[in-house]
Amino acid sequence: MKMIGTIIVHSVVQGGPGFPFFSPAVFSYLWSGSVDAAVQRLNIDDCASPQCKEIVLKIMNTQDVTSLLKDSPECMDVMAECGLTTTLTNDNKTSCIQAILFHDAIGKTKASLDQLREGLGCLGFLDKMRKYPSLFEELFVFQESSLSVSKVLGAINIPGTMDECEHQVASFLTDFILESSLDTLKKFLTFVTGRPCLPSFGLQKMDLKFADGESGSIFASTCLCEITLPKTFKRKDDFFMSLEAVIDTNGKSFNCF
Repeated sequence: MKMIGTIIVHSVVQGGPGFPFFSPAVFSYLWSGSVDAAVQRLNIDDCASPQCKEIVLKIMNTQDVTSLLKDSPECMDVMAECGLTTTLTNDNKTSCIQAILFHDAIGKTKASLDQLREGLGCLGFLDKMRKYPSLFEELFVFQESSLSVSKVLGAINIPGTMDECEHQVASFLTDFILESSLDTLKKFLTFVTGRPCLPSFGLQKMDLKFADGESGSIFASTCLCEITLPKTFKRKDDFFMSLEAVIDTNGKSFNCF
């Protein structure tokens, strides 16, 4: 796991992806090394074990938890596995739930997470995580809703000087993004950058360029994060239809037409 941490660091510092597959609670433990910081962000979705999740839900939804000791012997088994030696009561059920969640989400894999943290320490990466945890969270925590129209528009570097035709095509592109669904935005980003996410997690811009002459091809260089548009489009509908066709038929090459 130490090697995996080192690989993640080198990927990020060279502009590549992080490893956005951890829960917020696990990420809190990674950057802080603190059990308390992790416990504060634990929730039922952190349970990896269906049995633990079922027991936690039972404890949460039962008014008199003492009945569980008789009706659900598996509850005692889970508590024993988590190292809990106290008897479950209505007064301590919150702390028991936290202990079960922590054991299932972090405790079982704590040794591996500690090795991962050791790998993240190379190049001073972990020190920066401790100082700016909110900036690093997107690199480690999956966020389905992190992509938005405004973020995609903000990541496009539109030339400051353009002629009339270029201004018109640039406005077509802006309208296309404004009217796009999340799925279409991901297709557009894959076409331009090779990945369905913002380049370098929004730290790198995508350059908009225009083709010389009468070329009608829409071209993207994923290596350079560039999209080149022809200046020949006169109608927005034609532009939309052409760009949609290109991103829908986008192949797996580094430079896509």
